Amino acid sequence: MFYTQTGKWGYAIFVFSLFACIGGSFSLIPAATIKTFGSKNATSNYGLVFTSGSVSALFNVFLLNLTKELKSQQVQWIIVGFLVCGLISTSLFKIGRRRDSAQLTGSIKV
Repeated sequence: MFYTQTGKWGYAIFVFSLFACIGGSFSLIPAATIKTFGSKNATSNYGLVFTSGSVSALFNVFLLNLTKELKSQQVQWIIVGFLVCGLISTSLFKIGRRRDSAQLTGSIKV
């Protein structure tokens, strides 16, 4: 439907923008994970954050099957509800400054 409304160039811009956002999240999430949880267990924490994308994709398919009988405006309000929940949980989350083991022992000399 999007292709028929915007043509080839509109669809191409949409796809390029979509993949640019996905690439941006793959480059920013490791840094945000390390800043939030520290570098001691960075790989384990990033693995959990990365796995959450798969779990949310399965949840989205389940939600889509539940809402396929509803009108588009009703589905829109369900999405707004999830976005508001995300906004509230993000505003309550505080990033504290964590001390890594390198900071506790002083500077690392190579």
